[in-house]
Amino acid sequence: MFFVILFCAYIGTDYYKGDENVIIYFGNYGRSLITLIQALSLDDWGYIGLQTDDLFGHIYFCLFILLMTYFYMNIMMG
Repeated sequence: MFFVILFCAYIGTDYYKGDENVIIYFGNYGRSLITLIQALSLDDWGYIGLQTDDLFGHIYFCLFILLMTYFYMNIMMG
């Protein structure tokens, strides 16, 4: 589960490295980790997804949240 968060943070940092609109969320690797943990807690993740303002950003956040929810359900079922 932690590997998925780290991998998604790496993807987000690499993809949004030159975008001035989301530099506060994906400016470096640490910010990407904090943003993904915030999105995972469902705290204002819709606003962050809207700030990315492209199809990749919307798919990225939806798949991340669905994938992490699946892992959490497996942990709770176990």
